[in-house]
Amino acid sequence: MLQLNNLDFQRFSLTLGDSTRLERDMGSTPPAHSQRGHPAIAELVAAGEVTLPQRSVWTAVSIRSQVGNVLPCNPQIGVYNPGLHTHAGLVHFEELLMRTFIATALFLGSASFAHAADAVVEEVVVVDTTYNWSGVYVGGQIGYAFEGSADYVHEGISGFYSHDPDGVIGGIYAGYNYQFANGIVLGGEADIALGDVEDSSVLGLSPFSARTEVDWMGAVRGRLGYAYDRFLPYVAGGVAFGHYRFEEFSSGNPYGDHDGSMVGWTIGAGAEYAVTDNWIVRGEYRYTDFDEKHFTANHSGDEYDVDIDIHDFRFGVAYKF
Repeated sequence: MLQLNNLDFQRFSLTLGDSTRLERDMGSTPPAHSQRGHPAIAELVAAGEVTLPQRSVWTAVSIRSQVGNVLPCNPQIGVYNPGLHTHAGLVHFEELLMRTFIATALFLGSASFAHAADAVVEEVVVVDTTYNWSGVYVGGQIGYAFEGSADYVHEGISGFYSHDPDGVIGGIYAGYNYQFANGIVLGGEADIALGDVEDSSVLGLSPFSARTEVDWMGAVRGRLGYAYDRFLPYVAGGVAFGHYRFEEFSSGNPYGDHDGSMVGWTIGAGAEYAVTDNWIVRGEYRYTDFDEKHFTANHSGDEYDVDIDIHDFRFGVAYKF
């Protein structure tokens, strides 16, 4: 087997087989070149030790031994030029290796940087900052009842007493909301409000007068809304409960009275805003209509039918868990 050990401007060495070494000293200054290249190579070609391709421009020098083994030998890794001596070829080879090394390092560095950048991007977590209304909440409310009516029918006379109760109310509420992916919010809520909602009237020119007071109201309602991030407009409706007191006077003295509970329905609309993730404020309008109630007044024994309804505005603050 023919192997190329070293090639520089000092010497050109070939090893044939495992033991035979053929060396040509070339001196410190390369001699003149023959038509086939360096004189040392030309001598080997003339002696029949090696053969070279017939092309003067080539990409891989093939040195062929007598037994036909072919080994690549191209110190310039490029185009063979007979006009260049061996030392110049090595210099060009070293420069080419250095450029190749630098280019490879730059490529690998940029690829590693790009991979690292990709890794950083992959580690970024996108946080959804849209508010979610789902959860349990508890709050307090205050409001004002107005434009109510309490019409009493006595012995077939409609409007025997007609009251328009109004006044301040306040209480607590609690509920649960569930927000769907499309922004719709469904919920249920229960509330109770105490108050001093009252009115009184005098029966014409008679000495009789009466007073109506609604001292508490409550409701269990369903709610339907649509969330605009932290803003939630909604409608609500359900069953209403309440309690009233009727008092009748004659010439300013107690004449008859009655306490009774009421059941009816309520409907309303409002809007909530989440000031923080937990604290929510609201404003709401509500209309409540209680069913007609028949009763017999204590002491007087007079029978009445009463129909009560209430309008009110309420404002509340709640904490969502």
